[in-house]
Amino acid sequence: MKLCIASIGLTALLVTITTACEKPLDEDVYSLFTPTTFLNNDSGIRAVLNATYKPVHSAVADINYQYLASELTTDLLTEQGGGLEASAKFFMDYNWPTSEPRLYGIWTQFFSAIRDANVVIDNAPQATMTDANRALYMAEARFVRATAYSLLYDLWGPVPLVVSSKQETLENPRAAEADLFKFIEDELRASADALPLTQAEYGRATKGAALGVLCKFLLNTKQWQKTADVADQIIKLGVYELFADRTGTLFLVENERNKEYLFTVPAIPIAGQGNVYLAHAAPPGYAFKFPPKEKFAANFKTPTAFYNTFAADDKRRLAFITEYKNTAGATVKLGANDIRSLKFNEDPASRDRWAGNDVPLVRYADILLSRAEALNELNGPTQAALDLINQVRKPAGVPALVLTDFKSKEQLRDHLLNERGWEFFSEGKRRQDLIRHGKLISSAKSRGKTAQDFQVHFPIPQQEKDANRAIVQTKGY
Repeated sequence: MKLCIASIGLTALLVTITTACEKPLDEDVYSLFTPTTFLNNDSGIRAVLNATYKPVHSAVADINYQYLASELTTDLLTEQGGGLEASAKFFMDYNWPTSEPRLYGIWTQFFSAIRDANVVIDNAPQATMTDANRALYMAEARFVRATAYSLLYDLWGPVPLVVSSKQETLENPRAAEADLFKFIEDELRASADALPLTQAEYGRATKGAALGVLCKFLLNTKQWQKTADVADQIIKLGVYELFADRTGTLFLVENERNKEYLFTVPAIPIAGQGNVYLAHAAPPGYAFKFPPKEKFAANFKTPTAFYNTFAADDKRRLAFITEYKNTAGATVKLGANDIRSLKFNEDPASRDRWAGNDVPLVRYADILLSRAEALNELNGPTQAALDLINQVRKPAGVPALVLTDFKSKEQLRDHLLNERGWEFFSEGKRRQDLIRHGKLISSAKSRGKTAQDFQVHFPIPQQEKDANRAIVQTKGY
């Protein structure tokens, strides 16, 4: 793959890790660098390390990964209108072409991060720096690389495993699934062992972030005992807790630095570095509290059938609107399948499409529900599993579950899928959950889509196939 192992000749290193003041790090611009002039010292290695975060952050926060690939393929989201509609229809109808540019964009972003991480890992051992910084930079680079591979696997299944910037071949076959699983797990465990509990700069990798990504990877690959153990390890760190308010305020800019987030994509209201969800989700003519705001013709909508699954007293339902005031002061009622999730609500500092609402990749509620699911798969319904679920339900204001209500593993499994929908809507988790529960394709068919079993994974982008003759297309495409 030419992208993964291309020679590095950057004209600029774009840095998106933010400081405690939510300002980007200083950007250093280089007309040319070589290993002998740039990668032999602390500042050079750190600059490349900062650059490794950019494509992962961009991919995770981008609508292509978060919504088109991960939610429009599910029962939680639809899209209508604007220039986005043509691409959105491909995903909603399970009719995506192998040359879909939005999928290729996700692929290139993740492999760009892998490429830059490999540069850090290959050159940091020889660079002039303190041993402490060397160990930290290596751990961060291994974390970013493993995170990118875990997300690539989620979308495409086994992909080529490129672990050095010095690899000579430009064409690489898919890795064996077992080899990729071992690599991701080993890298994340090693990173967790070396990373600190906290970092001075917000958004950088920590021990909890590495364990959190590992926990979700183990969950999605159905490694139940390991999932339960890693989730328990995170709980026992004593660092994380649930945010008290579940009405959507967790995702407001003023609340984003909270103890529920294990790993977050920082966003700031600057072009190319912000969260554009609200510009897609707010209905036409919506009267923003802090105008001016940009509103796209593209509209993200919540199906009524999903909205109706919430208990009437569930505070999480308050993140949706079924009516709104328009700019003329009139009340507009939203019709069937036109409900809007405003989970990532207004950033007062935003004056266009770009908002500063951070995007969590892993949060503590996910860890609690992951352990509960793993315990149920191992032992069936237990009070220990229900206690974990009830921790998440309590702030939402819904009654605690009772063990006698669940007679079988299958019954609690189905409830957990519903619970995760209520907790993680609009966060790009639904596709993973439906696949793990064996319901992605059946759910699509129930909505009238011509989905096929092989579409639990996306096709290798044709652009990559053209560049890498060794890679085999996913069966069925």
